[in-house]
Amino acid sequence: LAEVAPAFDPCSLTVVIRMVVRNGRAALLVLVLPGVACWTASFVPGTRASSAACTGPAPRSRPAASSAPVPDSSREGEGLPLDPEEVAGPGGPAPDLGAHELVTLVMPTGVNTEVVAELLMELGALYVSIQDTYVDTPDEDPIVREVNPALAAFERGDWPPRFNYWSNCTVEAGFTVGWPVDDTLSVVEASVGAVLPRQPPRHVPSRDWVVEVQKSWPPIQVGKLHIRFPWHEGTKPPEAEAELVLEPGMAFGTGEHHTTRLCCEWLQSEVSAGDKGQARRGGEDAGPVVLDFGAGSGILALTALAFGAPRAVCVDTDREANRVAAWNAVVNGLADRVTVHTPEDWPPGDTYPVVVANILAPTLVELAPVLTAACAPGGRLAMSGVLARQAESVIAAYKGHFDFDPIVENADWVLLSATRRTVSS
Repeated sequence: LAEVAPAFDPCSLTVVIRMVVRNGRAALLVLVLPGVACWTASFVPGTRASSAACTGPAPRSRPAASSAPVPDSSREGEGLPLDPEEVAGPGGPAPDLGAHELVTLVMPTGVNTEVVAELLMELGALYVSIQDTYVDTPDEDPIVREVNPALAAFERGDWPPRFNYWSNCTVEAGFTVGWPVDDTLSVVEASVGAVLPRQPPRHVPSRDWVVEVQKSWPPIQVGKLHIRFPWHEGTKPPEAEAELVLEPGMAFGTGEHHTTRLCCEWLQSEVSAGDKGQARRGGEDAGPVVLDFGAGSGILALTALAFGAPRAVCVDTDREANRVAAWNAVVNGLADRVTVHTPEDWPPGDTYPVVVANILAPTLVELAPVLTAACAPGGRLAMSGVLARQAESVIAAYKGHFDFDPIVENADWVLLSATRRTVSS
């Protein structure tokens, strides 16, 4: 260490060694940092014993170690403790784990931004972000690259990469409340040999990100259908004839997308019009009435049931989507009128008076034999997930068996609806 940095006492240096692996190749990144204690820790596998030692002076303001008890990892099924007293220790409130201090640094010309970011992370930052200092201004320097410059630098053997993304970069770093931010930044400045202009740290309060995401999903009105999510309270508005509660999970279909809305509105009209369509004449003993192919969250099948269809069948290749669709049927009290399948376990040979498929145009073209066979003679078919410029190619795949209605368009997306001929041409 004395040879690497002869001006410093080796006992006051920290050496950080990080292995970087890219495309099967490995490289070592070695950082020699003055003025920070070198802490070492050892852990014995299979036990809770550990030891730590300091080989140099500790930072001047390092927060005191927590007196919280170590969670008992032997309790089966538990990771982190859930009891607030166990987290904070007896007599103390649970720490605000989400709150942090945010520091903004403006990179001087010639300072390697990537090295600064790496140093900040190694010295205790919770996260680091790099952006154009002039982002969202007329002076912003847009960068579009097909190749990741950091990966390209590594493949050239240039690591850490010696470049900046923008001619003027700003680095933001978050630190735990109480962290010795000034000492940490002094170490970074000494390591890069430059003063980093910055503003005083800004306190960022804790936020419940689940609640924040939920706020971005208000209830949705689609035609005469009111769609809400489990965290919404209240009753449906007077103009709504039916209401669904959806838990979308990872499945497509919340009522927000234009194609979902087109299909929902078509189903409301098709299923509830008392004197039209076979779906209304079936009755409980007529078998499945509506086939929702590519069901996702099950929103289309549930819409059909909410507006009068006696039964519905959901088919999707995604088992997670099928789980979500089945759960949504339970939540809405419709589980006894819905069956959920993958294409592999979908009963062969069944036909349906109403078939709806909200997928993508190429897939709809590929599925033409399947959906044609599934639609009963005289039955109705509705398809979306189709852009206006793709409509003709989809119609061409089905026109030998169907008579199409006028195209309905919504923001470049279209709904294609048709009636299955009793005799194909």
